[in-house]
Amino acid sequence: MELYLKSKIGSVEGFRFACFDVNSDRCNMVILDENGRMVCHKTAWFSQVVQHGYPRGRAWNGIVSEVDKLFRIAKGYSVKTIFFEDLLSINGRRVISGNSAKSRRKCSRFLKSKLLNWMILRGLKHCFYVYLVDPAKTSVAGEVIGRRLGLDKHTSSAYATALRGINALKCLRMSIKT
Repeated sequence: MELYLKSKIGSVEGFRFACFDVNSDRCNMVILDENGRMVCHKTAWFSQVVQHGYPRGRAWNGIVSEVDKLFRIAKGYSVKTIFFEDLLSINGRRVISGNSAKSRRKCSRFLKSKLLNWMILRGLKHCFYVYLVDPAKTSVAGEVIGRRLGLDKHTSSAYATALRGINALKCLRMSIKT
């Protein structure tokens, strides 16, 4: 891992924040400025890779290539700090459920901890500051924000997670100063 991180990809001279919301069939990214205003939002779809009978090796390559495109977009928007939902902390609490066999299969085949670890390492390799944010109640707050801004619930959930991360960073900076 040290050798992987030694070969960093460029440097980051940015001032913006990005947040990623990872689901079994998509990854949503929201880019915010230092005041918390949304600059850009993108969605990478990989719904075909969780279909029944799709090879796992090809599925992983498809997911990784789509998420890597989001990292390059974030770098183009001068993002310096990225936030991820701390999916590892809620892994034990989450129960795979759904209304249909298709949704249950998508959730069970999706390797969220492997993808999160890969995204953290890839973010460090791109010289981003990486933070994990507690995702509790961000979907509920995201629905309210989404109705007001006209966004879907996953993009607005990423926006709510980013606002929580920015506020946590501000509190951390204030406690270090005092």
